[in-house]
Amino acid sequence: MSRYCDLTLYTQLNNELVNTGKRPNKMVAIINELEKESDFYEMNEYELSLLTGEDVGALRNNRRPGRNHRWPFKKAHTGNANSKSKVSYPMKWIREILESPTP
Repeated sequence: MSRYCDLTLYTQLNNELVNTGKRPNKMVAIINELEKESDFYEMNEYELSLLTGEDVGALRNNRRPGRNHRWPFKKAHTGNANSKSKVSYPMKWIREILESPTP
């Protein structure tokens, strides 16, 4: 699933961002590639974090049951709302949010 970024790369890129104060070239390249992806691509939370600038912890909190989900996601239905099933963020849904005018 993680075509562009996983936990290891995300941690490395974030550390470089914190240390230098600017986005690493690799991060910029990943963001550019994600912006070109088709609506059918499904991102993981690390890719969504890079694309939106939202912290991974905030994205995880967004998925909690009973929350108003700012970032829509897909999760395998196991019958258990607290399951550890893989989560993905369909590009089409995220693109619609990013391209919509803010009130």
